[in-house]
Amino acid sequence: MPDWVEVGCYAGGRGDETPRVVLLGGREVMLRVERRWIEEPVGSSGSERRRMFQVQLEDGRRCRLAQEPDGSWTLAHPADGR
Repeated sequence: MPDWVEVGCYAGGRGDETPRVVLLGGREVMLRVERRWIEEPVGSSGSERRRMFQVQLEDGRRCRLAQEPDGSWTLAHPADGR
């Protein structure tokens, strides 16, 4: 089950936001984006589009970070923690 998180981003010249830091346990944790993609349900009009990021946290853990259609962010940790 993903956790709702706060994310600090860098907005590039195209206006796309790139996550740089996530707030976990009241502490800012730096992250590095390894991969990014868009998820959109089949038959969707585009309103359910999620921006997905495979990220590595500063402690080495890899997670999936998603920007939900409403603009909020969720972070999912893999079962093995890596």
